[in-house]
Amino acid sequence: MKSLQTRIFLFFVVLLLIVQAIALWTILSGKQNQEELEIKNRVSTANTIFNELFNNRTYYLKAFADTAAQDYGIKQVFNQDTRSLVVALNNLRQRIDADIAMTIDIDGNINSQLINRLVDGSSKIHKGSQSDTRFKYPQWLNSQSPPTELYQVDEDIYQISLSPIIVGTKVIGWVGFGFQIDNRLAMRYFNLTGLETSFILKKYEANRWYILASSNPNADVGFVWEIVEGLHPEQYISHSEILSTYDDFEFGVAMYSSRADIVAVLQQQWWQLVGLILITLILSLAGAYAIASSVTKPIKQLVKQAKNLASGKYQKVLLSQDQSEMGQLANEFNAMQSAILSREKALEHKGNHHLLTDLPNRNMLLSTLQTKTQSEQSFVVLHLNLSRLKDVNDALGHEFGDRIIIEAGLRLNEIKAFSGIFHTDSDEFILLADQQSQATVEMLISAIESSFSLPLDYQGFNFRLQARIGIAIYPEHSQSSDQLLQMADTALHYTRKKKQLVQVYDASFDVNTIERLNLINDFKHAIEQDHLELHFQPKMDLTTKLITHVEALVRWRHPKLGLIPPDNFIPIAEQTGQITQLTQWVFEAALVQHNQWLKQGIDLNIAINISAQDLRDSNFFDFVCQRTEHFNINPQKITLEVTESAVVEDPKSAIALLNKFKALGYYLSIDDYGTGYSSLAQLKSLPVHELKIDKSFVQRLQHDSDDQIIVRSTIELAHNMGLTLVAEGIEDEFALNWLSEHHCEKAQGYFISRPYPAPQLTTWLLENNNFQRVSQDA
Repeated sequence: MKSLQTRIFLFFVVLLLIVQAIALWTILSGKQNQEELEIKNRVSTANTIFNELFNNRTYYLKAFADTAAQDYGIKQVFNQDTRSLVVALNNLRQRIDADIAMTIDIDGNINSQLINRLVDGSSKIHKGSQSDTRFKYPQWLNSQSPPTELYQVDEDIYQISLSPIIVGTKVIGWVGFGFQIDNRLAMRYFNLTGLETSFILKKYEANRWYILASSNPNADVGFVWEIVEGLHPEQYISHSEILSTYDDFEFGVAMYSSRADIVAVLQQQWWQLVGLILITLILSLAGAYAIASSVTKPIKQLVKQAKNLASGKYQKVLLSQDQSEMGQLANEFNAMQSAILSREKALEHKGNHHLLTDLPNRNMLLSTLQTKTQSEQSFVVLHLNLSRLKDVNDALGHEFGDRIIIEAGLRLNEIKAFSGIFHTDSDEFILLADQQSQATVEMLISAIESSFSLPLDYQGFNFRLQARIGIAIYPEHSQSSDQLLQMADTALHYTRKKKQLVQVYDASFDVNTIERLNLINDFKHAIEQDHLELHFQPKMDLTTKLITHVEALVRWRHPKLGLIPPDNFIPIAEQTGQITQLTQWVFEAALVQHNQWLKQGIDLNIAINISAQDLRDSNFFDFVCQRTEHFNINPQKITLEVTESAVVEDPKSAIALLNKFKALGYYLSIDDYGTGYSSLAQLKSLPVHELKIDKSFVQRLQHDSDDQIIVRSTIELAHNMGLTLVAEGIEDEFALNWLSEHHCEKAQGYFISRPYPAPQLTTWLLENNNFQRVSQDA
């Protein structure tokens, strides 16, 4: 699971990446548009510069030629000797550093021609090869305004302009000046436009191209042709146009450049921008991490503090100078921690002290006794029981009884001779003293009697406190703290039996062992001598409000001791192996009673408890089936109640046996569900029809919300598994109504009816007329 800091950081990372991606995409799109615009602008600018310069050059030549034609010196020597004419012509050429200068007489002959060429890096004037030859373009001379045209001398091409020399009104010849179309010119244009410049010639008939001059000394005519024809638009940009024609040639210019060269500056700016974005991203991520850390740091401290609280460490306090919400949260957390510590101390105090007297309770007593027995120092245990408290509660109310208990605790606490005073039960106290002599014991008894001798005046009643005390001494009577308490309790019990107030323990008081042995011996004959009897407790159908079921509960009526509680003899039956015999007696007696009720028109399902030993008995199944058949009873009228703990001992065999019962139609119920061993994994494998939730969860439904949650969840669990539910321990109307509202099927408890022998229960059913009657079809 990702931490909050990681999630915050990842959120910022994703957000920044999205923003930066959008920015990069926008910039990239703008860059591409800018590149295209830059290329178009570069080409357009280069074309404009070239045309402007080329046209200016043409205009410049024309203007100079016209000026030179009016020069007096050239007119004076024009028809004189050639040498003077050449000198005058060169003087004029030098003014514009023309590459060619020439004069043509009236007959169309070139009478002087000067060529300025670079030789070894320096300019030198040569006589042109066309001197004293016929000018091959006489049509230029016949024009009123001779054009500026291209003119070839040997292998060189010149841009030349001619102007007539007029004396008076008569043309006596022509003078012309020009500049060579060469690499220097191409390089000049390249420096101005940034585009490679090549001057090209195209011959009409052969459709062949020639490079006349180029800014690139390595220019290839084929490559330049491909560029001009637009065969490489992705790599190069170009512009070409035909400037002039002469003879059978077209003269043009091709300007081109690599796209990469043009956008190199933009690319450099782009990478600078990308670098800036990356730096911004890194700084932003660092800032995001810092923000995430600053936000989550106090939260981590709170989590750590919460873990400390969970482990019971309350000493550390969160220190925060932050005035923001996190600082307020830390302060509230400290306040909560303080409150929890206070409540825990209060709970710990309540857990170790009696709510009524605030004296240490049984928990503190056991801890104190363990410490004392380990110290091996002698001490006395006094078990004190307040007399007549039940009578007081019945006569004057529990408030008066509570006041007596509180007063007793206060008076006992004033006796300094005791090293410990513990309130262990409503009317019982355990007192500890650190000496064991007879004189000490007598002194303690005297102190108690003296303290209790003063009457308690409460609400107009004068009541004299009276108590019985049982005493046990360590280590004289025992070195075990549990046995000491038991011995003190035995001594206290002896005081009630002998109607004394004080008694020190004696080994002869251990009548429990003797009584238990007698019960074991007597129980062997209880079944044979018919000392057992069945009581039946009704179960109400919460839908019809009729009694439809009863539970058979065995009782032992001892000829000497009277009615023995089941908790006292059923464990004996289990330990002595007589539980199966007891179950069989109950089963048969229940069947007999079932038929008697049928004769009276009372149709009740009888529930019978089954023990773990019954489930292990190989003959039990046959016995049940045989007796059911013998009494001609429908198995659906018999419920077999078994606890989960009984099944756990041998689940495989037990489940197999229960499946056999279920196949024959017996109704199966899980008794005491929710106590002891309760396993959902085992429950789903049990072939039962019903869950019987233990009374410990039902008795306090009105006062305990936790019990309400448990019972409601158990009802929903049973229904979801296709089971019905019985709630036992109904002791008030609230519980009965609450269970009915939450769709519990059946209820059992003293509020409905206590267990009765069959005759009394029959009378009760007939009087209340609330039982399920035998169907007319039966």
